Amino acid sequence: MKMWRWCAIAGFLFLAACQQPPAPGPAAAGSETFIENRDIPQDWSARGGEQKSKYFEAEMTDVRKRMISGLLGGCYSHLQNRGEMEACLRKGLVDTFDDSGQGRSNCKSQTDIDGFTDCIVLGNMAVDLAKRLDANIKVDPAVWTGRRPFADFLGKIVVVSTIAACGDAKTEASATTCMFDYLQSKLTVPEALTKKCGHDLSTGERGSCLAQAATVRFLQEHIARLPGLSI
Repeated sequence: MKMWRWCAIAGFLFLAACQQPPAPGPAAAGSETFIENRDIPQDWSARGGEQKSKYFEAEMTDVRKRMISGLLGGCYSHLQNRGEMEACLRKGLVDTFDDSGQGRSNCKSQTDIDGFTDCIVLGNMAVDLAKRLDANIKVDPAVWTGRRPFADFLGKIVVVSTIAACGDAKTEASATTCMFDYLQSKLTVPEALTKKCGHDLSTGERGSCLAQAATVRFLQEHIARLPGLSI
């Protein structure tokens, strides 16, 4: 399961948004379109699909082990039958991550387990982020399985929500401070994670770090529901 890319995707999108903080003063029409087509890689693997989290390598390693052991623990009795094993893994993923109740229908076209896993996790992460950021934007079915729609959606909810919260800032510095304060308060990431995203980092790096922290938090909260298996 290629979990490193979940951090890479979220981190890249937050970085793109946070490098362009809300402009001081009233938001201009169309100002939410910060992420251009050229900013989105043609293939996520070009950004290092298997690359490790820059800020949370240990946490993501732990998440990966716990997720795999938990899913195997719940499906161990089906180990000798590939079809039953995959069906069990898919059910485990839905039961663990599909808080929205939309995953089973939106991800049914994913025939391989890696694609199904990405769809269930990233789709529900998008729904979760939209709720946390008070973004009244519908999560279109294409967001779950399409690279471009997912990128557009994540970029839009981050930028639109921060413009709404910080659009009256008088200076770029105050806008940037407001943006990070707002994101940290809304994403409810534990301090143990956000302390790695300090002011010593550049604006873009802090945005990427915070996105990865939010990804780790989302995964940790959900895999806690799995039964587990010692490995």
